[in-house]
Amino acid sequence: MGRRDAKLVPIAEFTDRDRAEEAWARLVEAEIPASVVFDPSPLGGVAVTRVNVARRHVAAAQRLIADLVA
Repeated sequence: MGRRDAKLVPIAEFTDRDRAEEAWARLVEAEIPASVVFDPSPLGGVAVTRVNVARRHVAAAQRLIADLVA
């Protein structure tokens, strides 16, 4: 895997942290390494949770969680 493929990219953004955790669980179950990053938005904005995967897994990961972000 090259450096470009190893870079984590966001594939989804959720305002509901439970949905983000469900997306992460699906990805892990499918053996797609993923990370969840919570942004509390300290300046009064909406807190969001992002799900990230390696660039080479983007298409498969998006298919797996499509119903959660629709």
